[in-house]
Amino acid sequence: MQDMGKMYHLGGGDFCFKWEGEGDVRGYRPPAGFEATADLIDCHPVTGEPIGFSEWWIFLQPEGGEQ
Repeated sequence: MQDMGKMYHLGGGDFCFKWEGEGDVRGYRPPAGFEATADLIDCHPVTGEPIGFSEWWIFLQPEGGEQ
């Protein structure tokens, strides 16, 4: 199982965390009941502060949730 590190709650049932896995981010499989998307971002998704470089983050949303 992938170690997700610090998980951030984005409101509702949505969560995100920084990808720290080995290999390709596309290899991540979300927990049951969730859909996942990956995004390469350069600002923290919660605080909006610049990170200083681009990082992959995983965004989790309950299955069937609004996109």
